Amino acid sequence: MKLRDYQTDILKQLQASTSADLVQLDTGGGKTPIEAALAAWAPRILLVAHRNILIQQISEKLAAFGLDHDTISTEHTRRRCMLAHRPHGRNYIRRGHATRRV
Repeated sequence: MKLRDYQTDILKQLQASTSADLVQLDTGGGKTPIEAALAAWAPRILLVAHRNILIQQISEKLAAFGLDHDTISTEHTRRRCMLAHRPHGRNYIRRGHATRRV
């Protein structure tokens, strides 16, 4: 998955930062692809979402980037995430994945 130019700029700023940062974009602004690209770069990452649909969206973007990960969620949500991975050719959820969790 390719990031847009402004998303790439934000990612570079996050990678160069030495402090805790907050990224705020409008709905549909592309925060989830930035998170997925950051997950590919970071040695460990924990992504937190307060809605099951957002957990599924994050999981799908991680799969689009080809990143194995785990979810801390209900089994129903985990299975919905697995279904969202089908267009990417395989299931990217690995139970107990130590470095990427949603």
